[in-house]
Amino acid sequence: MVRVLSRAFERSQRYVDVAVALAVASGLIAYATFRLVDLPAPTPLALVVGVGSLVPGIGLVIAALPAAVLTGGLESPTAGIAVGVGAVVLQVVHHLVLSRATRGAAHPGAAAIVVSFVLGWEVYGVGGAVVGVSIAVFAVAVLDALAEERRTGAEPITTGSAPSAGSDGATAALEGP
Repeated sequence: MVRVLSRAFERSQRYVDVAVALAVASGLIAYATFRLVDLPAPTPLALVVGVGSLVPGIGLVIAALPAAVLTGGLESPTAGIAVGVGAVVLQVVHHLVLSRATRGAAHPGAAAIVVSFVLGWEVYGVGGAVVGVSIAVFAVAVLDALAEERRTGAEPITTGSAPSAGSDGATAALEGP
C-alpha cells in the first residue's frame, strides 16, 4: 500500500505543479491581453481566466467568455471575436502542454475538478477550493495506481518483517488445495 500511495502522491503532485504553473501563465497572458484592449478591471478578469484554466479541456474558454463579450460590447465586435479566438488558441496550447508535461501523471476529468472546487469553496472559501482540487487529483491518482498495481499483478506489500519458518505451512494450510 505504501508503494501505491507513494506513486499516487508523485503523480498527483506533478499534475498539480504543472496545472498551477499553466494557470499562472494563462492569467498573465490574459492580463496582458485585457490591458492591451483596454478593458476595465483586467486583474479580476485575468484571475477568472487563470482559475478557469484549472478545469481541463474547456475551462479557459468558458472563463474568458465574459471578457470576450465585454470586449465586443465596449471596444468592437471584431476585438471581442479576437479575444474569443485567442482564448480558444490558448486553450489548445494549454491542453497540449498539460498533456505532454503530465504524461504518466493523474489526469482527473473536468467534472471531478469542478465538483471538488465547489465543495472545497463551500467548506473553506478559496483555500478550501485549492485543497479540494488537490485532494480530488490525489484520489484519482490513488485509483490509477491501484488499477496499475492490479494489472501488473505485483506482489502484495508486507510490513517488512521476515516470515518465520513455520509460517509457510500455516499459510498453505489456510489456502487449501
